Amino acid sequence: MKRTRDWWEPRAHLSGEQLGRLENTDGGTARRWIREAKADPLLCDLWGLQPEDEVDIEEDEELQALGLFSPPPIGPAILIYDIETAPGLAWVWGAYEQNAIAFEQDWYMLSFAYKWANTQDIGFVSIFQDPEFYPDTTNDRYVAERLRLLFDKADAIVAHNGDKFDRKKSNQRFLKWGFTPPSPYQSIDTKKIATTNFSHFSNALKELGRVHELGDKEHHTGFELWRECMRGNPDFWKVMEKYNRQDVVLLEKVYNIMLPWMNGPGKQTKVNQGFWHGGKMVCPTCGHDHLTQNGYHRTSVSSFPAYRCDRCGAYSRFRKQDWDEPKPQLV
Repeated sequence: MKRTRDWWEPRAHLSGEQLGRLENTDGGTARRWIREAKADPLLCDLWGLQPEDEVDIEEDEELQALGLFSPPPIGPAILIYDIETAPGLAWVWGAYEQNAIAFEQDWYMLSFAYKWANTQDIGFVSIFQDPEFYPDTTNDRYVAERLRLLFDKADAIVAHNGDKFDRKKSNQRFLKWGFTPPSPYQSIDTKKIATTNFSHFSNALKELGRVHELGDKEHHTGFELWRECMRGNPDFWKVMEKYNRQDVVLLEKVYNIMLPWMNGPGKQTKVNQGFWHGGKMVCPTCGHDHLTQNGYHRTSVSSFPAYRCDRCGAYSRFRKQDWDEPKPQLV
């Protein structure tokens, strides 16, 4: 849908939350509409702005209330995250290759670190930050509530082995605490991308960082770190925070180098940046508008001009179709 001046005039006075409720969408999406409209020279005067004025970024009130960082004002909200969990407690007959006789205590989330793509800040949330924390508590509602809200604000979430571990583990805790599902998002698993497209000796995040000289994971003392954090040892929580944050730093670097390889024209696991450029012809991988036609993408019945991005090197194809609203020109 093209949001014209006539559409905006009766809505320009609304906040992001109010506009979201009116248009039956989430506040994060509505706030992006407002920011993009304020940046439009043909619409900015509705907010008393001039085309040369700097757009005031409206912080997400829900995220701000919980001490969380807001996504970037323009473009897709891509959440890069990593969770850490406590082990379960079980009864066993021996020490080697044993089946659990019975479970004494289920696993739970200790912490997570996160950042929004194209921003600088890295956030960290843990059960140790919960004012009601006590040693060996299994109550991770404080952590789960904040992670669910970040998922809800995201257009896409990125994790290494995320579809098998981080995302499912997170959903289990959301379900445990009675939270409703987050609004729809796209899940990008960098381990799946590595497995599908390349042949490394190992697709572990640590090994991908080593092979491509992107950095290393934070070193620690093994299970002792997890056990001491469960007990509430503040010195070990400092190490856990560094470890969790470094995983996100390394994950973003792996994600960025793999972006051009995330499938080919018309078949994507990446976020299509074209949706955030009002139908302008841009690279769907990185949003750059310097493109060079290079060959054709052919299906069994059709042929589409193919384009290579001069910045990231990714390929996309032209999509020829009539639309009632701006859509990406390249896929």
